[in-house]
Amino acid sequence: MNGMAYQWKDGARFKGDAQVVGEALDRIRETTSGLTASNVVKAAKPKTSPLHNYFPWNDKEAAQLHREEVARSLIRSITVIISPQEDAQPVRAFVAIGTTEDKYIPTLQVLSQKDLREKMLALALSELRAFESKYKSLQELAPVWRALDRIKVKTAAA
Repeated sequence: MNGMAYQWKDGARFKGDAQVVGEALDRIRETTSGLTASNVVKAAKPKTSPLHNYFPWNDKEAAQLHREEVARSLIRSITVIISPQEDAQPVRAFVAIGTTEDKYIPTLQVLSQKDLREKMLALALSELRAFESKYKSLQELAPVWRALDRIKVKTAAA
C-alpha cells in the first residue's frame, strides 16, 4: 500500500475503520481500470469485502434509496428568483439546512427567519471549510482562503 493514514472527513455518515476502507479503495484503484463507482460496487459485492456492508444489496432497498437520491436531485434542481431586481439571479427554491431528516424548506422562508438564516449561514461556512480542505494545496486559491478567514472572523464576532 501507499502508507497513507486514512480517516473519515468531518461529518461523514459512514462508520467503521476508515483505514481499512481507504486501503480497500486504493487496492481497487491499483488493480482495476481505476477508482470508479462501478469498480467499487463490483469489488464490494463479495461478502468478504471490507466494503460490502456499506451498500444495500437488497434490490428493493437499493431501488428505494436510488429513487430518494433522484428526488433530492430533483428538489435541488428547481430555482426561483427571490429578488425584485431586474438582474436578479435564480437561486435554489428549496434548501436543506442541516436538519437531521431529509427536509427541505423554501429558500425565501429560510432567508426571512433569523434562526433559519443563521443555520443556513453556518452550513454555508461549513461547506466552504470542506471546499477549502479539499483544495487547500492549490496555492492559486490562497486569496480565496484569506477572504474566507476574514469571513470566519466576522461571523465569529457577530
